[in-house]
Amino acid sequence: MGDQLVELLLTGLDEGNPAASEWCVVYLVSRSATNPDVVTVQEGWTTEEDHHRIFAGEAAQAIAAQFADILADEPTYGDLIPVRGKANYHTFSAPSELNSPDAGQPAPHKPDLTVPHPPLDPELQDLLSSMPETPPLDKQTLEMIRPYATLPAETAIASHLPVDRQEISIASFDGAQIPVTILRPIGSDLTGGNAPCVYWLHGGGMIMGDRYSQIDIPLDWLARFGAVVVSVDYRLAPEFSGTTLVEDCYAGLVWAADHATDLGIDLGKLVIAGTSAGGGLAAGTALLARERKGPALAAQVLIGPMLDHRNNTASSHQFDGAAIWSRDANAFGWHSVLEGIGDGPVPSCVSPAIADDLSGLPTTYIDAGSAEVFRDEAVAYATRIWAAGGQADLQVWAGGFHGFDALFPHAALSQIARQTRSDWLGRVLAGSAVRTPTATDR
Repeated sequence: MGDQLVELLLTGLDEGNPAASEWCVVYLVSRSATNPDVVTVQEGWTTEEDHHRIFAGEAAQAIAAQFADILADEPTYGDLIPVRGKANYHTFSAPSELNSPDAGQPAPHKPDLTVPHPPLDPELQDLLSSMPETPPLDKQTLEMIRPYATLPAETAIASHLPVDRQEISIASFDGAQIPVTILRPIGSDLTGGNAPCVYWLHGGGMIMGDRYSQIDIPLDWLARFGAVVVSVDYRLAPEFSGTTLVEDCYAGLVWAADHATDLGIDLGKLVIAGTSAGGGLAAGTALLARERKGPALAAQVLIGPMLDHRNNTASSHQFDGAAIWSRDANAFGWHSVLEGIGDGPVPSCVSPAIADDLSGLPTTYIDAGSAEVFRDEAVAYATRIWAAGGQADLQVWAGGFHGFDALFPHAALSQIARQTRSDWLGRVLAGSAVRTPTATDR
């Protein structure tokens, strides 16, 4: 019986099963040396709530059901938090090895091999090497890092002056007031109602940044196309979590559409755009607009988008550890957002990569660097839009790390990426790009 139980418990480590989750930090199956039919499993989870949420899923319930009748004791929770220590567990290729003479002996030393990954663009590599290394993300270091993710409004827009700037607040879905900034070309005529509108969602891993973060990207479109830029200060995790962030974004989009006349914009040229977390939120907001038959979007621009809470692509593993935005940082960001989900399933508007249906979305521009965590989820999202009959333009910039064109906008690769993106948007606004009918057009 012990062999079968060990094998069953070890399936928990398979991809898609509970112990493979990023919220499970310890999963140790052990066996009694005197009675091999006595098997224990020790688990460590980020929080008790995460454990309940993951084990409410079908995969976990299917495993648990198989040994429910042979449990000697009910599982118990402790409140131990690791401080420091060491573990050197022997990994057995099969349960039968428990009876081998080497059972319990330290495993042979294996070198710490770095996962191969695409190299950085040489210019970007040099620029990046001059930057200080950021500490690992947790709730304590987040408070230290947050001030560096924002700029005073005057500084953020200085390179694009003069612009007309208006600060307002609007009611979100729950009645909370959220700040919104409106930026227009100076002296623009609001009576014509023919200006494009870029609804901008900033980046920052859903845990930092504000409505002025990376604002130079849509300000390029203000200068080139005469666009009105509307940027919303959606609330951040971990203080706010679950669907709050994307619902704030949707509320801002609806407000912009409802006030098109006051803004002087053409609703046929309403574009949603965002970078990193903002790219993921833009995708989630577009899904909500489709489902709720909300504002029709001319396009969505997803720049290095944060789309998939599962955090388990090849590129996410390639950029673990020290990186501009690593797999570890991504796990912290997603954990901060998902704390508010509880035991229920993760909504697709929060994690757009899990949406069952990507049809009926506006024409889409997606770009990413080849040397970043989000590369593979960006490629997969574009591929699924095509599979659903939609239109998407995908660019993967060789040697680009996450957010390279926002951090170093004057680098050669950054200028090419920005120019290509802007040229595409110009074609959309001119009506020369293919526009997929959205759900609200039907």
